[in-house]
Amino acid sequence: MTSTPELAEDLRVAIGAFVRRARRVDTIGATTAAVLGHLARRGGTSITDLARLEGVRHQSMARMVKHLDQRGLIQVHPDPEDRRRLLVELTEPGRQLLATDRLRRTAWIADALETRLTAQERTELLRLTPLLRKLSE
Repeated sequence: MTSTPELAEDLRVAIGAFVRRARRVDTIGATTAAVLGHLARRGGTSITDLARLEGVRHQSMARMVKHLDQRGLIQVHPDPEDRRRLLVELTEPGRQLLATDRLRRTAWIADALETRLTAQERTELLRLTPLLRKLSE
């Protein structure tokens, strides 16, 4: 039987490789997808909160926000509750770009499931998905 540390290492390696491979399908880049994803899930968010969520410095996130704003994917405006603070929100073009990116990754994963795994292996993955979600909480 595999020990817990060995299982943890195997999962880390396997999930990391899977995520890196799936990201190659991205059309918008991992950082852009992450920021747009946060905004889609959370709604209006400050630059400080986005930086914290992504584990980067405020200045780095401010540059990313400026870039996304120039592309029309987000909009920045003063927080109605604290006019000194800026809120970042997803625009409709940003929402559409994120949806397209997610659909491409989902299509790649679906194709990989169909072409690389047997029906029995897909059934095993179906049972494992809730466990991976539980580990992520």
